[in-house]
Amino acid sequence: MPVSGDLVLIEQDAWVQLSDKEVIFEGVIRHAQKYASIITFELYSDCGKKRRLMFIDNAMDPDSWCHLSRIALQVR
Repeated sequence: MPVSGDLVLIEQDAWVQLSDKEVIFEGVIRHAQKYASIITFELYSDCGKKRRLMFIDNAMDPDSWCHLSRIALQVR
């Protein structure tokens, strides 16, 4: 998994696409866990593959962190 890249998120569908120069993974968020400064997402692709993504709060601006936290809490 890359350390950096682009994240496309469609909130109402809980759909995520992670890409660098090409698409690395895309899928639907099935589970999310929020800790004090870390959020983990469990994603499932259409073909059944599972991936876990982890985000750290100091890796993004506060508004983005709040938005991602809200999405994580809604997935539960």
